[in-house]
Amino acid sequence: MCTSVRGIRMGGLVIALVIGACCVAGAQGPIVRVDMKASGAVQDGTTWETAFISIQAGITHAVGLPDETKMLWVGRGTYSETVTMADNVLVYGGFIGREEGGYEDNFSLRNPVNNPTTIDGEDTRRCVVGANTVMDGFLITRGRADTGGGMYNFDVSMFV
Repeated sequence: MCTSVRGIRMGGLVIALVIGACCVAGAQGPIVRVDMKASGAVQDGTTWETAFISIQAGITHAVGLPDETKMLWVGRGTYSETVTMADNVLVYGGFIGREEGGYEDNFSLRNPVNNPTTIDGEDTRRCVVGANTVMDGFLITRGRADTGGGMYNFDVSMFV
């Protein structure tokens, strides 16, 4: 299920408006892969062998690609980082990635239930800063900030 989240700042509070919506992984541009277990000397995200090891590195790379809409496929595991989303970079967790049975080449092979993909703030930082895009198939845990510890969405429409 996908949900649109739009943050509104009222004083020191951020209120998230949740609006039901349908997310389709239909039309897509290039796919950039992220897998924390990748060990190749080259990290360009074009294959699971050359996947980026952080979600943010994958997003940063995708922003520079010429197509309007890009997809990030993220392999299962726990990523301890703050992820700043980017407009039109669709980020999907739930892939096996480089492990046996993985190396997915089709979006329909993704399974967020069996392949949990977690962004962990380790009780010290915000986990996700939103944008006008999609983020699906992630567990967000232990985020900490004065506003939006798990996910901060201000003046954006993000589908989660």
